[in-house]
Amino acid sequence: MFSITFRSSENVNRKHFDWCIKQLDIFSEGNPLPDNQYMAWLFTKGNGLFLSSPPQQLEMLVELTDLMKQQVPVVFHSLFHDAFYFWKTVKKSGTIKKVSLLFKSSAINQLTSFISKDKRVGVNRDAISEKLEELGLLDFYLINGELNYSLLRKHFVADGPAAHRANPRMELDLACIGIDIEFKTFLYFCMNKFKYDKLIGSFDGWGAYEITKSTENTLCPYCNRNYTHTVFEGNEFKGRPELDHFLPKSIFPFFAVSLFNLIPVCHSCNHSKSDESVLDWEQGILDFSLLHPHIPEDNVEHITIFESVQPGDLTAYFMSNDSTMYQKIKLTDSALQNQKIKNSLALYKLARFQHPSPHMQGYYAKHSRDIERTLDLVKYYPQSAIESIANLIEDDTEQLQKELIKAIVSNYPEHHALGKLKQDLLTDIIDSWIIED
Repeated sequence: MFSITFRSSENVNRKHFDWCIKQLDIFSEGNPLPDNQYMAWLFTKGNGLFLSSPPQQLEMLVELTDLMKQQVPVVFHSLFHDAFYFWKTVKKSGTIKKVSLLFKSSAINQLTSFISKDKRVGVNRDAISEKLEELGLLDFYLINGELNYSLLRKHFVADGPAAHRANPRMELDLACIGIDIEFKTFLYFCMNKFKYDKLIGSFDGWGAYEITKSTENTLCPYCNRNYTHTVFEGNEFKGRPELDHFLPKSIFPFFAVSLFNLIPVCHSCNHSKSDESVLDWEQGILDFSLLHPHIPEDNVEHITIFESVQPGDLTAYFMSNDSTMYQKIKLTDSALQNQKIKNSLALYKLARFQHPSPHMQGYYAKHSRDIERTLDLVKYYPQSAIESIANLIEDDTEQLQKELIKAIVSNYPEHHALGKLKQDLLTDIIDSWIIED
């Protein structure tokens, strides 16, 4: 939602880079497996990974995608254009048992639903064949003119019981195409060398506490609700916000200690995000699906996200002792039309619009009393005091009330809990009064 700012970017960059070079020492001795294409790719990136910016990380992932595309059967190449969602690993006792490439699209969703139907319902062969043809995969799943349902059910997966399928996707086991050993070796190397545990366990000099202390932010950049102060008075008296890996380290271990992939956040947002995919392909272009705190264009400071359900709701509360802001807040059309904003609000459980309810749902909807308390600062300000001040400065009381509301609208919502929610709604009431005038 809001950008992260370091107090001294140059100093932070230097300290983080120096720590990674000295403490991890990953690339100094050269590539131990030069014949492994993924290892070769990694060593071309080298120490640049530690300070790679989010756009640079996207570029690196596109390169890695192109490399992987070259190694899979040609029949699957078309899926890499806009359906590739990277990979997932199945581990047991620290050992990678299986690596699968993930693909998601509307056509894959429909195909998965056809294949996953309860056996009692029956399988629509024509519908499955049509979708496979649409994806360019029909010949791959035909054996002697018949669909290979066993292989289809292995590749097209949906979680949950038949009646409530969720997260439909295509999973292509790398073992089936003969590149699992090479890729597993690459992942093992990254997991063992990019040691995030060493970074968060470092208390003398650079480490997680120094990273979180170096930011100007005091609130979670994802939600703007919870504080993210850092306290460090020695090992016996310390506390800090959690560090979220924007690109999950479980999927992308080579970004595990990259400075701009480590986001100081509250527990609620970190728990909600977990290892969710944050990437999306749109017509062959890779981008983040969520707002990124280290991408200036993703800062929502100048976008109105919240407004009252009805134009007069805020004024009605201000003018009446019987009114309430409960279920009177909704998302603006501009917020709903911005996919990154919409995705971020939903993933962190902050807000969503669920038809037919006109008001929003989520954590922000629970803060109506906070909005009321803010309005009450003006609403219950002694009328005699307002009249006295108005007379003193030769102004009317209503105009003075407007000015009081303006005074409590923060120009820096990123530094105040619920600052964005309050700013949008209080600005809304000021604008509505101006229109009425």
